[in-house]
Amino acid sequence: MMRAYSFLSVVFVLCAGVLTHAAHGQTPQKSAVPEGYAEPIRLSVAEIQIIPIYVPPRRDPHVDHLFTRPPLAAAEAWARSHLKAVGISHRATVIIREAGVTEAKIEKKGGLSGLFTREPSEKYDAHLSVVIEVRDNYDRFVGRANALVERTQTVLEDTEPDERQEIWSKMTDDMIDDLDREISKQIRQHLAVFVE
Repeated sequence: MMRAYSFLSVVFVLCAGVLTHAAHGQTPQKSAVPEGYAEPIRLSVAEIQIIPIYVPPRRDPHVDHLFTRPPLAAAEAWARSHLKAVGISHRATVIIREAGVTEAKIEKKGGLSGLFTREPSEKYDAHLSVVIEVRDNYDRFVGRANALVERTQTVLEDTEPDERQEIWSKMTDDMIDDLDREISKQIRQHLAVFVE
């Protein structure tokens, strides 16, 4: 009986220790930041505005409006999740100047080799330009960071629509990765005084 009581006491103490450990917030937490990205940049500004001045033309040769995840929407989502306002004055404006993708047809080589091989049939050129401006409470310009990233991708003839969408999605992901690296570097170089 005494042995059983001692065993229960040990179990109780262990459970209490685990609960206390968790209550003090020491249990490891999974980061909300997607893998491959740095923690959000904390800017000492009172407000962050996102202004997309790029408007998809929705006509040839532009195709970005056909993407399941267009670069414009991805850039806006990046800005919302990656930049945090933690100050009491000044305003940061994220201006998306360009987020377009154009399609160009590629001429086939022809001849016997062209008959028996799948050749590239389209080339996609993507451009993503983002500027971050900081102004004071009197709307006076204080500083700027900007980044321009570009990607080019070819697609083989007879590529299925769902496969083409996967290729486009990877283009978008790659551009956002490039943007994340470049604009983060530019912010720390040109807007370092506002980084906390």
